[in-house]
Amino acid sequence: VSEEVSSNLAEEYILVRYMGPKFAIVFSGIELNAIVSFMGQLKEKIEKIEIEGANPKINIVLSTYYKGTALEGLTKKLEEYLDEADKEENTINYL
Repeated sequence: VSEEVSSNLAEEYILVRYMGPKFAIVFSGIELNAIVSFMGQLKEKIEKIEIEGANPKINIVLSTYYKGTALEGLTKKLEEYLDEADKEENTINYL
């Protein structure tokens, strides 16, 4: 999954394996609508990958970072959302 994500990102975007199966992607200078569209397409590609006879289902959460915002607080908020989300949920959400 990480290879699929990485191979679809432009050079100027940053992919970080955040913790276990969680990733953080930093998009700079791109509008939210474009990110939602891109992530929707990427989600479709990822969910078509077959891993040991199964297809992964992913849940994506997006947020905007504003200068001066505590980055650690933002990532914690996103992580808490994913941890508390219903295990059957696999959508794109904006916080």
